[in-house]
Amino acid sequence: LSDECLRAWVSILSADPKNRLLIKDKWFDDPFSRRSAEQRWISLGGDPQQLRFAGATPHRQHLEYIQQEIDILLDPIPYSGGLSTLEAIFLGIPVITRPGELLCHRHSTAHLSCIGAHELIADSSAQYVEIAIDLSRDKRQLTDYRKSLTDKLLRSPLLDHEGFTAEFQKK
Repeated sequence: LSDECLRAWVSILSADPKNRLLIKDKWFDDPFSRRSAEQRWISLGGDPQQLRFAGATPHRQHLEYIQQEIDILLDPIPYSGGLSTLEAIFLGIPVITRPGELLCHRHSTAHLSCIGAHELIADSSAQYVEIAIDLSRDKRQLTDYRKSLTDKLLRSPLLDHEGFTAEFQKK
């Protein structure tokens, strides 16, 4: 996680002391890694009480955990999620992203664009923070995303295998 990413996340959480950030990765099965990440968080002005870690779980349990514990997925900066973004969208969880210059910085941007969720794509770190804070305060919009994102994904070009195959065979 870059300092730029952690600074953005600290800013988002600072806007509401009730908010919590869950960082889930197999890396955090290691106590040293947790302490190291927490120390970086604190050094950038983050409240350690707002930070939670979770380690690796089997895939089905991972998805259940994410669905139950997450309201908004904050895409890391600059490296963005690929599969994690698609899984969140499938579960009805909005993903906020800020694309970078490289392909590996733009996976979430491509996925969100394909489902028509352009409002979740920030042009800057400041806008990323603003989108996250605004969305965290808008419970109606969060509920709407829970109800609509799965369908948007299912109807998107991302899952139109027949259409993709037909276009691919034309070339």
